[in-house]
This record gives sequence, structure tokens and C-alpha cells, in this order.
Amino acid sequence: MRYESPFSTCLAVSALLVWGATLLGQSVPPGDLLNRPLPAELRILFIRVQYPDDSGGIVSDAAVQNLAHVVKESLEANSYGTLTVSIDVTPVLKMPQPDAYYQFDAVRGVGPTLTRIRADAVALAEQAGYAVADYDREVIYTKKQWESRAAGFGTFNFRTAFVSCNCDYLTVHELGHSFDWKHANFWRVESGSPISTDGREINYGDAFDIMGDQIKGRGRAFHHFNPWYKMRVGWLPQANIATVTESDTFTVQALEHPPDTLNPVQRYSALRIKKDAATDYWVFYRAQEEFANAGALITWGFHTNRRATLLLDMTPGAGSEEWKDAALTPGHLFFDPEAGVEIKVLEKTSDALRVQVFVAPNTAGSVPVIDVLQPAAGQTVSGTVRYEVTAFDPDAGAANGAGMARVRLELENTLAEEFAQIWADTVLHAPPYTLEVDTRALNDDGYFLLVTAFSADGDSNQVRFPHIIDNTGPSFPTSVADNPPSTPDRFRLFQNYPNPFNPETTIRYRLTTPGPVELAVFDIRGRRVRTLVRAKQSAGAHTVNWDGRDAKGRAVASGVYVYRLVAGGRVQVRRMAVLR
Repeated sequence: MRYESPFSTCLAVSALLVWGATLLGQSVPPGDLLNRPLPAELRILFIRVQYPDDSGGIVSDAAVQNLAHVVKESLEANSYGTLTVSIDVTPVLKMPQPDAYYQFDAVRGVGPTLTRIRADAVALAEQAGYAVADYDREVIYTKKQWESRAAGFGTFNFRTAFVSCNCDYLTVHELGHSFDWKHANFWRVESGSPISTDGREINYGDAFDIMGDQIKGRGRAFHHFNPWYKMRVGWLPQANIATVTESDTFTVQALEHPPDTLNPVQRYSALRIKKDAATDYWVFYRAQEEFANAGALITWGFHTNRRATLLLDMTPGAGSEEWKDAALTPGHLFFDPEAGVEIKVLEKTSDALRVQVFVAPNTAGSVPVIDVLQPAAGQTVSGTVRYEVTAFDPDAGAANGAGMARVRLELENTLAEEFAQIWADTVLHAPPYTLEVDTRALNDDGYFLLVTAFSADGDSNQVRFPHIIDNTGPSFPTSVADNPPSTPDRFRLFQNYPNPFNPETTIRYRLTTPGPVELAVFDIRGRRVRTLVRAKQSAGAHTVNWDGRDAKGRAVASGVYVYRLVAGGRVQVRRMAVLR
């Protein structure tokens, strides 16, 4: 099934994204992970899945047509016609395992749950005749298998989004995460300066942005992404953003208007003003937003993909609906004394603002620029993986390693940072910045490569590179060649069930060869709690129960525990939670 828009659009060609470490034997010049232009044509596959113990599909045929229409029109309008979106929709596909197999992991939140759903959903789509690798993004519509208030999830691997409802703008929001965008948040201040350090960051708090809170903005049928996010994917050309280095007066046109790319720029889509080495002020105008069109919106954009943008409230202390008067209205002045920045709206019309900016000399340098060359964004990796990174200090030069003191590469599992565990890391003082990992000893999961770069002049920067490590693939054979009868099962430690548990849980594992086996439970500090198995065992499937007691027969306390399988020179580790 394919959704085709009844409207035609004149398309401008945008640069294609090229990933890889070498080209014809020559190193790829250092780039910036934060700036990745989308292709001129974005192909998206909607994959609808249903579990054997469910009675109906997650999204009906009629509903998915409307979803496709909204997603297509929203993304194309946000790109000002530089992007064309084509969407194919699978029939409802029957997942090979029941709900329990794809259970939520209370410890890590989303990682292995979504890894398993994606592996099986993609394999089913391939069997149904869809060449998934030919698409730029896939959205998997699935029963909600993760225990968070969010109805969708998109920060996973630069290409996959999960949505659990017939939610059109949520789909656009989750696709925004696949573009490597964080949320559009709000900086709440009760009184005083809008940038007071006594403020509090409100997640999703920017009601005027698709990456923010769509419940607050439900009265609007459509929202634009903010200019910092649009610039990063190539929808806003650099020439249409005024990088303010000297005091001047500028005309800022409504964000809804396409940038003029044919004539010398007279009306800018946004102003970009340096606050410090890692932060910029972005000034822009949302003329079609009911509560934002009273003046200029001012946000912080950060030079990292670990931070959300922050909408600043120009009238602090308005209570629960403070976002309604966030705009800087004509005649009012915003002042950041530390950065030496003053912003004043002189005049407002229906489609533009006149904005006066005063900037004092800013001596802040620039944070290092980081790129990840390998693996490719969106690629699921397995076996031995070589991570390759570039980093340079733009104050010192644009060659890999220019001005750098050291670069740290850390491979961490789980996308929930509070539960992150480091599986491999290295610190390098000169290029090449690489890390090689044999992932066969790791759990199949969502991972991220955390890159921290330190420049010689003392500045630092950090980016996350989310991806999937999956050495198992689908939970069912997709062809005879994938799993011939003579091929033994892979070495595998499965997630315990139930999880969380009280008082007992079951742990399953598979061995490829006979020999000595140890299965043990540890607390989060690495102290051995209980040895469940220490014996010689045959190849094949095995099951053991743990009653939640330590070696002395005492019930363990509520918390997170690690269970480790060691056999045949292989090690696999998973986590579980006890709830008393």
C-alpha cells in the first residue's frame, strides 16, 4: 500500500548524506555529526505489527492513510518544498512471538524490547516483499511494549521510530528524533531574568514546536520545527540565518515563509547569536502561532545532540501557562550581561519583525566539532565493530585532530542514560580516533557511542551516536539458509521472565558446545549474590529458576541485579529487577 499526495511540488535538490570512513583510499574530511542534510527524497516505510494474542491490528487501513497524509504534508511544509516524502504501508503483520517475548525491561526501559520488536518487524516486512534497506526511515506501529508515559519512541538508531497509537503528529515528532533532534523544552523562571539560574527545565515545554508539547498546542493543526533543528538537516540555508557578530538591526521574517534562496538576503529566517562556546541564542518569529506571534521567540541551541533546545520566557512568573507570553514583544529589551547581548524588537508586522541586536566583543572560543564515520548511521551492527571518529577544534583548524588534546570513546548500552553501563572505552591523544569491539560478548540491545572531545585550549564537547547491536537477528528463520537444521543454536542468554519479579523468576540460555558453565547473580556493585549453576552441561537450551534469595537463603532487597553466563570462553550479561 502506498500513500501518494494529490498535490505536486517543485523540488529543489539538497545535498545527499554520505557516510563512510574512506573514499577511493582517501580519508573523508572531518564533518559535523550535528549537521546531516536529509536527501531530497525521503522514503518511509510504515510497518504495522500485531501480536498472536491480540485480537486486532494497531492501526486500521483508513487510519494509516490519514497518518501518511499528515506526515508527508508536515515534513514537506517544514522543508519549504526542498523535500519530497513517499510512504509505503505494509499490511498488518503477525509477530512470531507473544507479548511476553517482547516484554518491557524495567531496568533499561526500552533497549532490548525495541531491538527484538524491530528485528522481527523488519524481517516480516522483508518476507512481505518490502526491501527495508531501500527506505530512509521505518515507523513501526506496535502495541505499546515500553513502560513510559510516551506513546512513541524515536531516539534509537537514526532511522527507526516506534508509535503505539493512531497519532499523526506524534509520528512526525518521533521521526524528528530519528533526525537526531532532542525535544523542544522550556526554561521556567518564576521572577527576575528569563535566564536566571534558579529556573527549571520543563521537558516538552515548548508548545509551539513539533518537538515540544503537542497537547498544549492542540488547537493548531501544524507546527514548524525551530530553526536550529531545520538548519541541521539542510532545510534552512546558512545564508538565510544571520550569524550576528556586530551590533545591527535585522529584519526577521515569519518562520512559516520559505527562505529566499535566489536573491541577496534582506529578510532572515532567524538570528544566531553566540552566548558562549557551547550555546547560541536563536531569535525567530512564529507569525501563525496564536500565543507566540506577539513578538520574537528566543531559544538556546546547544552544540551537542545531548541537549534539547530551550525556549526562554520573556515574561517570567505567569504561572502554569507561562508559555503563552514567552515572546519578546515590541519595545521590550532582553539583556544577557555575561554574554554582552541585548535584543530588542522594534516593530512587528503580520509577516516580519524588526529586531535590534547589540553584541559586545565575545572572546569565547568554539567547542570541538565531532563526527562519527563508522559505523554508518542507522546501520545495525554485529560481530567485530570498528568505531571511527573525527574531532577538531575550529579555532585551530579543520583537519582531523587540529587543536585537540584527547578524545574519549565509550560504548554504553541502553538509551536510558541513568542506567547506562560502559562496556568498552578508550582515550586517544591523536588520530586515528578508533575503538574496536567484539560485540558477540554483548547483549543484543540499543547502544550509543559516547564521544567526548577535549581541545588543547580547555574547551570540550560531547555527542551520542545511537545504534543497535544485534548478533541474533529475528526470532524466527527467514529462510532455510538462515537456520539450516544442522546448524546449532547460537550461544544466548535470554532476558529473565517475569521482570521485574517477586518472588521468583526464570532464566533461559542456550549453549553451542558442551562444557563447564557458570551462571551467577551479582548486585549492582558487582558483589556475587548467588551462584545458580556451576557444572558441566550439554549443548542446547537450559532453564533455571531463581527464588530471589542469596547464598545464605535470605531474601534479597528490592533493586537491580546482574546475572552473568560464562561458558565455552563466552560471556553474556543481563540485568533484572526485584520488586518487594
